[in-house]
Order: sequence, then C-alpha cells, then structure tokens
Amino acid sequence: MTGAQRLEHYWKGRPTNLLGFDFHNQALDHFRAEDGYAMMNLFRICQTTIDQWVASSLPLNGVAEEIARDAIVRQPALRNDIPRLNRTTRALVKRDYGQQISEAMIDAPVRAARAI
Repeated sequence: MTGAQRLEHYWKGRPTNLLGFDFHNQALDHFRAEDGYAMMNLFRICQTTIDQWVASSLPLNGVAEEIARDAIVRQPALRNDIPRLNRTTRALVKRDYGQQISEAMIDAPVRAARAI
C-alpha cells in the first residue's frame, strides 16, 4: 500500500466536514472562492503553528550562530562591528523565531559565526 493509499484509508469513515466544508468532496465545481480563501487561511494558521513548534525545538545558540553568519554574508561590514552584529542577530532571532536571547548569551554564537 502506498502512502497515498494509507492516507485515503485513514480518512475513510472519519469526519471530513469542518464548519460546513466537506474535505472529502473531490468535485471542484462545488468549491466557491470563499472556500479557497478559507482553506488558505486555515493552511496559514497551521503552517504558523507548526513553524513555531519546530522553531521552539531548535537549539537557540545554533540558530543565533546561523543567523549571525547569514547577516555577515549579507552585510560583510558587520563582521568587524560586534555590538551591531549582536543587536542584529538578537533582533532577527526575535523576529524570525519569536525567541528572546540575552546579550550575555548572544556573544558566543556571534563570535563563532565571525570565525568562519
């Protein structure tokens, strides 16, 4: 049995109706534009939640080092401006991963990124 067949078998007999929208219905002529927008919004919410779960499981030091490395590639002058690289890295960690990292904790990953 293929993965698609296992998935199809899993959903047989299970609820596929969510707030009046039948996910089991495969006839595209029954879908309205509003259904498409609703599905896109649902997907966006699910994707955001999954991203947050994954991001929270990553080691913060490794994330900060990778972000600092990318910042140096984009702006080579940051390699020699440690205070600015620290601020940039902390801001990007907060923006992209929703995690706060203290000034004391940011020093080691930033120095490791500069060494490469």
